[in-house]
Amino acid sequence: ALRAVGAEVVICPTNVEFEDPRSYYMVAERLAKETPNSFYARQYWNPSNPEAHYLTTGPEIWEQTKGEIDVFVCSIGTGGTVSGISKYLREKSNGRVKIVGADPVGSIYYDLFYTGKMPKPHTYYVEGIGEDFMPTTMDMKSMDDIEQVNDRESFTMARRLVREEGLLCGGSCGSAVVGAIKWAQRQPKGDR
Repeated sequence: ALRAVGAEVVICPTNVEFEDPRSYYMVAERLAKETPNSFYARQYWNPSNPEAHYLTTGPEIWEQTKGEIDVFVCSIGTGGTVSGISKYLREKSNGRVKIVGADPVGSIYYDLFYTGKMPKPHTYYVEGIGEDFMPTTMDMKSMDDIEQVNDRESFTMARRLVREEGLLCGGSCGSAVVGAIKWAQRQPKGDR
């Protein structure tokens, strides 16, 4: 999709340490230094990441649902989206809205959320979510629960969304939908 709109895509290995010059963090930093008029957003450490979701995405969700929302589920990566939206929705609802993260098997968040201990991450294929280190943009207290999802169910759901709903999306969107379904199946009926 990125190439289709003219972007140059640089593929990086995901099974290397953060400090490895081949990691996408280090490659992004290097490319920003080498490319004139470029900007490295530092999305994992930039407080503007969760703030942008507090100022824009959270209000958009609240307005589009007319405040009739009980649970918000999203895939978690940098933590900016879930942290910013959570702050906004909890303020608007006086803490009534539950916030649930969807995390790929292999990422650190699920185990960290439930044990408080940093687990050893392992490789997974869903892109753009999950993490193997703790970004400063992630507020673990922003979530009430985390649902773990695996690669197969994430990609299968992404294909279903294309086929059945006409929504062209990737594995991380599939993860969010699977996470929402799995979480909802264990809850009393009636939440929106």
